[in-house]
Amino acid sequence: MFRTSISRLLIALQVLLLLSLLTATGILAIGGLSDYRTSLSILDATQTDRVLFKTIITIRSQQSRVQGMLISADDTSAPLQKLRADVDAAYQEAVARIADIDIPDRDKLSADLAARWQEMKQKNSMVDQALAQPLAQRDQNMPEEWRNSVNAVNDVLSAVSVEVGNQVRLQDAFVAEMVQIRRAAWLIRDRFGTQIAILRGNVISGKRLSPELNANWHELIGAYHAAFKLIAEVINRVDEPAAITGAVKSTQDLTDSEQGKLNSLIAGLSDNGQAAMESKDFNALFSDGFTSILNIGYVALDQAVAHADERRSHALTVVIGSLIGLVLAILLAVWAILAVRRRFSAPSRILMNAVAQLTQRNFNEPVPAPRHPDELGQLSLALESLRNSALEAERLQAEAAAR
Repeated sequence: MFRTSISRLLIALQVLLLLSLLTATGILAIGGLSDYRTSLSILDATQTDRVLFKTIITIRSQQSRVQGMLISADDTSAPLQKLRADVDAAYQEAVARIADIDIPDRDKLSADLAARWQEMKQKNSMVDQALAQPLAQRDQNMPEEWRNSVNAVNDVLSAVSVEVGNQVRLQDAFVAEMVQIRRAAWLIRDRFGTQIAILRGNVISGKRLSPELNANWHELIGAYHAAFKLIAEVINRVDEPAAITGAVKSTQDLTDSEQGKLNSLIAGLSDNGQAAMESKDFNALFSDGFTSILNIGYVALDQAVAHADERRSHALTVVIGSLIGLVLAILLAVWAILAVRRRFSAPSRILMNAVAQLTQRNFNEPVPAPRHPDELGQLSLALESLRNSALEAERLQAEAAAR
């Protein structure tokens, strides 16, 4: 059909151009939409992991705060009530987050978490009983069963956090790196803090460490040093965020300093029955280190959330740009087709009709005036001039015949 109509050929070419533009912009839009959905999933997962990390820290902090209450002569009822209210609020926030995420074994993990939580709540009575004793009769070490129940809750929360981290680990390399740093930071905090817990009794009593306890202690030191080494390997690249490298460097310097003080303190134990340091002072000795270690995790999570949000914004920009391009392509193609019909198809039909009239020697019908001074307009003017010339020739011929 293109052999007999240039208009159809031009319109077909415009349609092909439109289809090409629609395909290109459609691919960009679909890719952008897919990346946008992925970025939303990553952002939700990183925000959830941040909530879980905060909850784990809040629940774990019960141990140090209860320890402080056990050695305090002040009324602990109000601080204990506030502590438990904070823990409950953090737990409920974590449960709400877990209910909205899609991870393997979510229902099982949720059930395990609820069971461990109820166990911990039941064993809170042990803390109440310990604090009810007069200060002189209190065991300055927290109830072991209660401490284990707190750790059991955190074990389940950590398992959920691992699942959440694995959900995004293969979707975004940077977020995976930040998740790994956050996990290592918690490992450092756990191992660095555990050595404080197991050595507190010896520091208070002045007793030297048994071989078994000494071995356990050095095992904990090796564990958190290995976690620091892992972080150092992960961040060993030129474009690592300065916030991460700075937090790791300052924390490692601080923990090294505090570990040196602890080593000297333990080396000075002599079985003389006198406390090497008061429990309250012993706890305060490492508070800065604990805060700095946790800061690594928070900085990593902040970086992950910021990166996910930036990726979401970029994907949204691509989607919006692609949709705008798609609309512009459609409008351009429609305009081009209408232009072909208005500037070529319609004038061509008029000229063809005028040529037919001239062929039939009908010189009385004028050729319509052109709308545009283009090639077809000039041809229209030429045909009108030809019609006028033919009409003048017929008039002269008629006058000659009359004479």
